[in-house]
Amino acid sequence: MVAKLAKERLAKNGLTASEEEILKTLVKLGYASASTLSMKLNKTRQYTSKILVELYNNQLLNVRREGKNRIYSPILDAVIAYASDT
Repeated sequence: MVAKLAKERLAKNGLTASEEEILKTLVKLGYASASTLSMKLNKTRQYTSKILVELYNNQLLNVRREGKNRIYSPILDAVIAYASDT
């Protein structure tokens, strides 16, 4: 039931297939940089970064800096919604 509510909350953001794919991958990994995600998903770093910015702007990701890198992690709703999918 909680997972269903979390998925409904995420659905309100109208995620594209690419955004959902990145969010699910982050749930699986726990956290990652844009470079790591682009390698995992076989996408360009620029494309991945663009989607990460959109997800962050929609408050679906947390971000922290480690040196020059930004490390992204999913919000709790995403973890709950997609934990059973991984």
